[in-house]
Amino acid sequence: MEFTRVARTDPDPAVQDAYAKAEDLFGHVSDLFAILGNAPALLSGWIDLVRALREGLTVSPALSELVIIRVAELVGSPYVDTAHRRLAAGLEPPPARLAAAARRLAEDVARDGHADEEALRVLRAELGERQLTELLVVAAFYCGVARLANTLGPRNR
Repeated sequence: MEFTRVARTDPDPAVQDAYAKAEDLFGHVSDLFAILGNAPALLSGWIDLVRALREGLTVSPALSELVIIRVAELVGSPYVDTAHRRLAAGLEPPPARLAAAARRLAEDVARDGHADEEALRVLRAELGERQLTELLVVAAFYCGVARLANTLGPRNR
């Protein structure tokens, strides 16, 4: 099923407000956001959460992107995978042990929603409770993003 993309010129003030937030954050309205423009109140809240995930975390962007990319691979979402490989390009990879634990966390959350105790222990010891919590939220949120993108069918630029 093909989903309608809501035009940037749509007169609905809620759409205009949500698109302005998207442009402020990303510089454009992505194809996924154009589809989500069909539910502008949800899109607006979504963008607020994405902003917090991009700008409000203390965990390293490289570790966050590693988790997002692994989730996208496992869920089978080329849209999320492509977008986040672009964002991860040029970031210095995290240390091997930390990266392995973060990948394991992403795999467990994407597969069955429950992270492995050993991965949690390693991440808690290396990152602390705050950054571990941030990574769990990133993994869970992007499971949803990847699955939604698979259904909605947005195209990458």
